[in-house]
Amino acid sequence: MRKYILFSVVASIILICILMLSSCDPFHGRRPTNFPNTRWVSEDPDIFFEVDENGRIAYAQIAVDGEEIEIDIFMGAASGTNVDFVIASTGETQGRMLFRSSANFNRNRLVVTRRDNSGLLDASVTEIIFIREEMDDPRYVIGGYPTEGIWVSEELGITVDFNEAMRFYPNRFRGTLVVDDEIRNIVCGTNSNGNASFFFTDSHGGLYDSPIHRGFFRFRSGEDDVFVFVSSRVRYTFVRQEE
Repeated sequence: MRKYILFSVVASIILICILMLSSCDPFHGRRPTNFPNTRWVSEDPDIFFEVDENGRIAYAQIAVDGEEIEIDIFMGAASGTNVDFVIASTGETQGRMLFRSSANFNRNRLVVTRRDNSGLLDASVTEIIFIREEMDDPRYVIGGYPTEGIWVSEELGITVDFNEAMRFYPNRFRGTLVVDDEIRNIVCGTNSNGNASFFFTDSHGGLYDSPIHRGFFRFRSGEDDVFVFVSSRVRYTFVRQEE
């Protein structure tokens, strides 16, 4: 009886250890997203991506025949090695697979090896090496809200007035959304983590519980008249209107 109990205890401990190990990320501390404020650069092919101060991939780009194309990089499951490169979606175009790969994570470089010949990238490219660079001058910043002014996204049909006079509680601003040719009142809310949401308002000015759109604002360094709202990996452009 004692042997059976001892065996059960040992087996339970082993099972718990296996479960704990399987749920951990063996590459933690080596993934690019573990290194805030870094840029990862491949010279051949010409690809780079930036990791912001919160460990998010703020922007990724490939240059093909002199054309700069924005892409998405999906690192896959926390404990996995799959990395997919996808041409970024916009409000008008769907994302397309560039290539699928498996990764070897390292503190100073990322080596991705192509898994198959599918995708849009030339099949002759089988391995890509990214080198880590410290980034003091990020080209793209996520977070906050734009400078004062009226901003319009024709793709979303949204106009937001980010002037102080239109502030609706801290970090919330009033705007409008065109729905079936009808103008509806909305509120845009932002927070310190870079997240942004658009809400319908009721007849009393209160907010409905579920946001219309949820995502984040991304700004390009040196550009004061354009920003991008990223929602579910789709980008919508907002342009500041002349007052």
